[in-house]
Amino acid sequence: DVLRRPWLEQLERHTNDVGVFRRKFLRLRIEEVFTSPQCPAGDLFVFLTVTPHPLFERQGPDLMLDVPLSVFDALLGTELDIPTLDGQTTKVKVPENTSPDTLLRLRGKGMSHLNNPRHHGDLLLNINVVMPEKLTKTDKETLSKLRDETPESAQTKAFRKKLAAHS
Repeated sequence: DVLRRPWLEQLERHTNDVGVFRRKFLRLRIEEVFTSPQCPAGDLFVFLTVTPHPLFERQGPDLMLDVPLSVFDALLGTELDIPTLDGQTTKVKVPENTSPDTLLRLRGKGMSHLNNPRHHGDLLLNINVVMPEKLTKTDKETLSKLRDETPESAQTKAFRKKLAAHS
């Protein structure tokens, strides 16, 4: 057996660290593992690559999750069951009038910090407001009526004022 047990244990301990980042180099001291002159004792440098998760994107100790949300749920608010890295789910209340690209933060639901496994990053939910793919004639009439009855926002008024001053 070319590889001795202490070397394997050292490698396993480092590769199972919960806070390992992509492209991390590990330097493992190998002393008297190889006895032949062609393979002298020394250091082994290991280059780690972390496989991307199918749901979460890693940003340091934080995790990002893109959450598609219908325009109606964004306007009225909703409650979502959001998966976490540990395989559980957590309930998240999305407030009414949530704008596109809003970030909701779930503190402590991200990755463990490499040097301090007790501290975790956050899980950031990027809210992507999704428009309906098709509207019926009745849908269009209802939305048109709603648009006419809804007061214009302060942002829209200010923008129209800037446009008028510019022309």
